[in-house]
Amino acid sequence: MRFTLTTYAKRYRPWILTGAIGLLSVPSFAANLTEHQNYQIPHGSLAKALNHFAAQSGIYLSSNSAALLGKTTDGFHGDATGFEVLQRLLSGSGLTYRKTETGNLVITPIKNGNNLSLQPLLINAQKHREPTGQQTLSHDDIEAMAGNADAITDLLRTNTSVDYSRNSNLSSNSASLRPDEISIHGQASYQNAYIIDGVGANNNLNPGDNDDTHANPITPTNLSMLGGSSSQSYYIDPDALSEITVYDSNIPAKFGGFTGGVVDAKVLRYQGEDTTSIKYGLESSTLNSIHMDESDKQDFDEHDSYEGNYTPDFTKQSFSITSVQKVNDKLDGGISFSRKQSKFDQTYTDNGGQGRVHNMDYSDQRNDLAGRMDYEVDQNTDLGITLKYSERSYDGLTSDTYDDRFVRAKESYGISTDLTHYFDQGTLETILGFDRSNENVDTDSSTTEYHPTRNRYDDSPFSGGYGDVQQQQDTISATSEWTHNPFNIGHSTHNVSSGLQFTHYDSFYETQDNITNYNYRCLSGTSKDGCEDSNNDGFINDQDEYLWRKWQVAANTLNKDYQTFGLFLSDSIGYRNWTFNLGLRVDQESLLDNTNVAPRLSADWDAFGDGSTQINFGANRYYGNSFFRYVVNDSLRSWRTQYQYDESGNETRVTTYDDRSLDDFKLKSPYSDELAFSIEQHLGPMLGSVKLINRDTHDSVMRDRDENGQYLYTNQGQSSHKSISFELSTREGHEFQLGNTYTSLNTSISWQESKSNAQSDAAYDETFDGEMIFYENKLLDSADLPSWNYNIPFKFKFSTATYITDWHLLWSNYLNLHGGGKVAKDSGENIDINGITYDRYENVEFDRYATLDTQIVWYPPFANEVNGYLKVNVDNVFDSVINVATNSSSKNYTVGREVALTLGMTF
Repeated sequence: MRFTLTTYAKRYRPWILTGAIGLLSVPSFAANLTEHQNYQIPHGSLAKALNHFAAQSGIYLSSNSAALLGKTTDGFHGDATGFEVLQRLLSGSGLTYRKTETGNLVITPIKNGNNLSLQPLLINAQKHREPTGQQTLSHDDIEAMAGNADAITDLLRTNTSVDYSRNSNLSSNSASLRPDEISIHGQASYQNAYIIDGVGANNNLNPGDNDDTHANPITPTNLSMLGGSSSQSYYIDPDALSEITVYDSNIPAKFGGFTGGVVDAKVLRYQGEDTTSIKYGLESSTLNSIHMDESDKQDFDEHDSYEGNYTPDFTKQSFSITSVQKVNDKLDGGISFSRKQSKFDQTYTDNGGQGRVHNMDYSDQRNDLAGRMDYEVDQNTDLGITLKYSERSYDGLTSDTYDDRFVRAKESYGISTDLTHYFDQGTLETILGFDRSNENVDTDSSTTEYHPTRNRYDDSPFSGGYGDVQQQQDTISATSEWTHNPFNIGHSTHNVSSGLQFTHYDSFYETQDNITNYNYRCLSGTSKDGCEDSNNDGFINDQDEYLWRKWQVAANTLNKDYQTFGLFLSDSIGYRNWTFNLGLRVDQESLLDNTNVAPRLSADWDAFGDGSTQINFGANRYYGNSFFRYVVNDSLRSWRTQYQYDESGNETRVTTYDDRSLDDFKLKSPYSDELAFSIEQHLGPMLGSVKLINRDTHDSVMRDRDENGQYLYTNQGQSSHKSISFELSTREGHEFQLGNTYTSLNTSISWQESKSNAQSDAAYDETFDGEMIFYENKLLDSADLPSWNYNIPFKFKFSTATYITDWHLLWSNYLNLHGGGKVAKDSGENIDINGITYDRYENVEFDRYATLDTQIVWYPPFANEVNGYLKVNVDNVFDSVINVATNSSSKNYTVGREVALTLGMTF
């Protein structure tokens, strides 16, 4: 674990802590307990002895001391592994421990037939090590991370395998509360799997179209699904998390539905103490540095935008309350609620930018709720229940012509239960979940009109809005996983697990009312002049117009339900200094009617048998997710009808539109093949690692038109990714100590090359062009172009966390060198080679720049068990920015210095 002020406060109290002593999960603490070190633990009280063991091993023990009353131990003096010492301390005490649903070890009284035996757990813990390609952040790690973090993806910035979009933190739209999208090893941002407490949390409606839409939420004349979506159904607040694990390579067979990686989050759990925290946060443009192209400065200063692009004056506020409580010996749980709000002004000029200026107040708001309850049904059965709610809504303007206001909202909620039963032979975990993710646009009206007579009075001739539209995904999921106790075959140890997964999706897109446009013409005169008095009544008004054209999108619903079935089997085989991880996953999905078989294979070699040098090889296949967008395709076009009238009101023409979707095509599931190699080496108090990753991705989905003009989805997308990274981090329990200060650090350097024939973020809606192109003085296939986004070739990261216990202070820093990069863009020019014309592409290059984020957290003690909380975040201390625009005619700068303050109390 990482050292924190709260850890120290708990660890060095003069009383202990067991009854049910919870150790960290096996992957996190196994390295501490399997390493030899010197222990000096006196004989006498078992409770005091375990306190000494906790301090000397770096393992956190917590609970009440009832089970330890009157128990003594002979103590231990000498060199041994932590497991050997723990076994010696518990010998003869009538206590043992078992593995909980979360992978913790819980000390309980020995009862024949009711507990897992001690030896199998010891074998498991000694042989099992966290595979390479995983990063786990505890709640304490999250708190110690420099940089302002509002969502899960904000927590992954120190991971060398994770890339953020170059448009994720722009100076011009700093007011936005939208969480960032991420790419893992160069894969599409919508091809990561998000999991919360064992249940999938992906939005599979239209996740590639993920830019905010403060204007034109739909285009009725070319109706499609709502933009501004996200691959994440839930925007969980970091305070609501117990831990988060990122799997980027050698990903276990239990996970499917991705070509990138897996982000596995666990909602807050009881950690041995009742705690409640209340926090208030503030961020304002007055404290921040905002950068803008000089040509846009006047528009920026005057908020001259209704699309959320220019936000010079904004105020962000947040409030959260988090509480974790133990109700009784069997029941505990926690709940976290947070609200974030950003307010900023916008302006627009009506009549298509030719009329009057209007001021508007915009609001961007998020509400997040997460709750968890854990109940010990009996000594062999645990029950957990998780509740989730996430909502974000923000204002928009239909356009500067049709200027009705709208609210764009995204709301998700769900419930899941996990039941874990411990048999003599192993553990059976069953998880059931229901989730609903709804996205909608709520507009003031569903009618737009054009009245030319209003031009005469300098009023805008346009009015109205595009109505109410929604899209929704309901998900029912069930997972059952059997984990067999470790067993021996000859000289090998086997850890076998297998499972079944079922997911049912019910998705729809709906226009809730008829969306109608009325376009009027003058009976006499011109529209520009506001018509003439055609009926000679002395007034020029609507009576001097006639309805010329009407188009209407009918109220309608498109629905699709489909299922996925998954089967996985894995065996982690320990033989001497080797561990072989053999996995196989089979998925069948009804949306595309595909059956996919994905092997997962890796081998770990403990070169010297002491854990100091680990070498890993891996070869894996990952199959990606599929989306409701493929079903919708171009079918919404058929909902539109256009009518035309003469001056007498007679209908002269009716135009209907066909569905141009081509359905009878065979679409495969995209897949990514991975080769991985890594070395981990203990270097005194540090852990050094080298990792090489090669990914080749095939059958990615793109859009095309056949010879009849019909749209279809194809598997013509290709991409490749190669990376090498070096990392050096403080080993757990080996923090640098100077007086009463403790410092951990992490540094990494990485190089990568990503290529793709997709030249947009929403590649599945990009029209494929298979022609050769001329780029960098040679003819290339488009698959050899640099990836359009999430492609920083060089990264250097350095982070520190220092705990000054006497001052109740935490100081964290994060230095990030962004290594420039480039994209290829069609120059608009052609080149003739041997009589054949090719498009000429040219590079758009980005500068390198470095940012430093720093954070200070102060926990002043107010009274017994009550601490204050003050956090100051300063991101990009030196105000370093670059231009990331891909168009030479404009500039778009990254975000400058940002300051955020948080006040609170913990008790």
